[in-house]
Amino acid sequence: VGVIARHAARELDPRQTGAAIAEVADQVLRDAVEAARPDLPFAVIGMGKLGAAELNFASDLDVMFVYEGEGPGDLTRAGATAERVLQHVRDAGWEPDAALRPEGRSGPLARSIAGYLEYWSRYAEPWEFQSLLRARAVAGDPSLGRRFELNAADLAYPPDGLTVDRIAEMRHMRERIERERVKPPEAAKFHFKLGIGSLADVQFAVELSLMRHGGAHPEVRTRQTLDAIERLAAARLLPDAAARALGEAFVFLSDVKNALEVDRRLHVEAVPVSPEEQTSLARRLGYEEYPRQSFIDEYLRITRRCRRAMERLFLEEPGAGVGPG
Repeated sequence: VGVIARHAARELDPRQTGAAIAEVADQVLRDAVEAARPDLPFAVIGMGKLGAAELNFASDLDVMFVYEGEGPGDLTRAGATAERVLQHVRDAGWEPDAALRPEGRSGPLARSIAGYLEYWSRYAEPWEFQSLLRARAVAGDPSLGRRFELNAADLAYPPDGLTVDRIAEMRHMRERIERERVKPPEAAKFHFKLGIGSLADVQFAVELSLMRHGGAHPEVRTRQTLDAIERLAAARLLPDAAARALGEAFVFLSDVKNALEVDRRLHVEAVPVSPEEQTSLARRLGYEEYPRQSFIDEYLRITRRCRRAMERLFLEEPGAGVGPG
């Protein structure tokens, strides 16, 4: 409630809002682990927006579970502990999601570090390494969680950067997500989660840059989007124009998403269609003169710049340095 009130009073920017919500979620997960009473070393790993501490008001909590042990007995006990943690989180009013784990919903809820390493070395898809960029130990055994983080970072940041093929795979995945999940296609213009110049464009552009440069430049490594943009730009690994476009889009679209979700606590992925709702949204965001049209004009300007910035980054030669433009 305190975060909602401070957000409504515009005391928190999107970075502060996301971190404040994540702080509450972290405590919920710590309480859940304590209530689950694990009888072996056990940790919860935050993924996605939880891992990055960039939660919105209706975000799911993406999690994975790691334990220390051997044999089927320990696997069963860790899985039961994970189930209890998930139920406690649901009872607290949050929606946990463990689908990012190896093998998705068909895989075991918890794995040992050795089990994760075996899966990653033999079966993992490229997107799974990308997802590890935001892995963060949030609850449970801190030593075990830290070991998971270190192993995840080794895989998320290739020492020699990204190959042409890996870059092409990332671009094709971004295109496929938009094609398959934004319906009808013309809705992409105002789909701030997955459409043109959306939060997904920002995420892919930033994560491409982190995976491309983070192996050779550990100083740019971070889970947080705006922090990554700032570090990459300071290291001259991201053009200034791209940094401005991506940062502006992240802040603006996060504000839009939070404004739509804060009251309803329901997932919202696109700007409302009705002019009345658009006007209401614009006023909530602070547009006073011609609010609806001013908001639409700014939305299109920001998202078009963001899309161009992402496309240019995908066209860069692997390993190439960048200038200020």
